[in-house]
Amino acid sequence: MNILLAVFTEADVAAGRIVSPVGRLRVLVDDGGMGAGSAGE
Repeated sequence: MNILLAVFTEADVAAGRIVSPVGRLRVLVDDGGMGAGSAGE
């Protein structure tokens, strides 16, 4: 299971799309792998 992050501003919400330079969607935070440091160990 992937953990994703979205960053958006009030202006982005009002416009119904990303209009700000800091706005971004579906940023991968964790790919759910079973590597070192994961809770699945």
